[in-house]
Amino acid sequence: MNSPETDRRAPYDFFCVYRVPNVKFQREFEQQVAASGWYEYFEQVNVSGDAKEFEAMLLGNAKMTRPA
Repeated sequence: MNSPETDRRAPYDFFCVYRVPNVKFQREFEQQVAASGWYEYFEQVNVSGDAKEFEAMLLGNAKMTRPA
């Protein structure tokens, strides 16, 4: 749940994160969600990308470098 006190809060109350084994699985999951009619009842924004190691991302952010 997105806390109302969050600085520069995104305009969504709930977020859900999934880790899936590969892009093929991800695309199939997205198709199944769409086929279920979910988007007719809820506003949803999807994002995707590779999971990165926390320490590497934090150090990259501290150095202000772009991810590879």
